[in-house]
Amino acid sequence: MLAIMAAASASPARQPPPRQSSALIRELGAAGLASRVRALRQIRATPRLLQDPQVGRAMAKILSADTDPLSHSSRIWRGPYNEDWAEFDASLAATLETNFGFADPDIARALVRASYQPQSAFAASIARQGGAVVPELEVFLARGVPTVKAQAIGVFGFMLADGRDRKLLHPLSAAQEDLVRRAVLAGARDKSLVVRDAAVQSLGFGGDTADIGLLRRIAATDPSCAQNPKGITLCRQTLQAIQKIEARAQRGPAGVR
Repeated sequence: MLAIMAAASASPARQPPPRQSSALIRELGAAGLASRVRALRQIRATPRLLQDPQVGRAMAKILSADTDPLSHSSRIWRGPYNEDWAEFDASLAATLETNFGFADPDIARALVRASYQPQSAFAASIARQGGAVVPELEVFLARGVPTVKAQAIGVFGFMLADGRDRKLLHPLSAAQEDLVRRAVLAGARDKSLVVRDAAVQSLGFGGDTADIGLLRRIAATDPSCAQNPKGITLCRQTLQAIQKIEARAQRGPAGVR
């Protein structure tokens, strides 16, 4: 898996001769992973392509097809979508974010719907877009797939924190802020452990003292604590979240997370 990322991100000693962008895009969307890796490597080594909006939109279309929330959860288990494919898509998403950002709506949708860890730097960069990406994240919640819900809830935790610290590029409306907060609180009670874990960590980032009671109940009653008391359990995550909230409260309104 790491070899895939290294191959996609490595820059050769000399820039390869330019090729037609359409040919590279076709190869980037090919059925074989090796062809995709070669194409992405050449695109990343060709600055003029990373400045071409048409290339960016074509890359976004490929990423969207790979990570569509409807089919992704089944394909990831049945193939050909596996960890190597997911790693390639992560590299493709990083290339899009770095070189094209969120200004183009098609690229923004592809980035929000990509696969990423709920508490990753990539999730934090999505959260900074604030109200502009909430509708796309609502799609994730509606799917009902635990890993997909966890992604949205992880972004929401950063979003609440950035809203508190006035760092959102597009501030949340009152209705959006209510939706985001209710989604995180509902996630803390979700039947899926992966969703509960994302929600608890999100409360650590974006919660306030009103959430401490809920976190203490989770720490005392969640079955994962009894199943693995010495491991990295949800129980431990709740205690860490409480500590973060209490530390922020002690610092007062001017404190930062």
